[in-house]
Amino acid sequence: MFKKTLLGMTFLLATQGATASEQPGQVRDMYVGMPIVELADSKGYFFRCADGTQLETIKSYQNCKADEDGFVQVNVTYNDKVSEWGDVNDKWFGTKLAGHPVLINSFINIKGEIERIDVKTDPSSRMYMKKKSFLLGKRIKNQFGEKHWMCTERKRQSEVEVGGMLIDELCRKDFHGFSVVTHVELFYKLVDGEKHYTNSTKFSILSTS
Repeated sequence: MFKKTLLGMTFLLATQGATASEQPGQVRDMYVGMPIVELADSKGYFFRCADGTQLETIKSYQNCKADEDGFVQVNVTYNDKVSEWGDVNDKWFGTKLAGHPVLINSFINIKGEIERIDVKTDPSSRMYMKKKSFLLGKRIKNQFGEKHWMCTERKRQSEVEVGGMLIDELCRKDFHGFSVVTHVELFYKLVDGEKHYTNSTKFSILSTS
């Protein structure tokens, strides 16, 4: 039985397979359905509105403007100052999942609960890391179980292979009360005859209850 956890799961990935007790401070509890104010006393995060305004505490999330669907979007980043490992090794520094630099956004509903969490590999990361971005999709699938994913491969005329590989895959897996959706891309996109490099993993966990 899977708990409706996104960040609890994905922060665990950042420990390279270690448990919370083996790597204290590397696993955070943040899951779909969670009252967001439960993070009010946490020193492990920074919170920002969608427009970039930093919040002193998550209790101030209502100061952020709601989107057209009525959700308040809050960006979440790790507070490296409370990490015991950030000064030791670069893989622990910054907002990362399974070693991949990522951007994380939570969507808070009118009840003050996390309705959805979106994660994507950071497009501004160093090229060395960006080249590995598509691999995060496989880690997410492994974490939630390799079977019973519903996937669709897309290939558009504007996409060409990168080193013999072309990935444009949308996948979804449903659980009781929530779903996990992934989108993995690896290709060159042709725009006016020029190649534009695309390599990313995006995934969401969203409430279906």
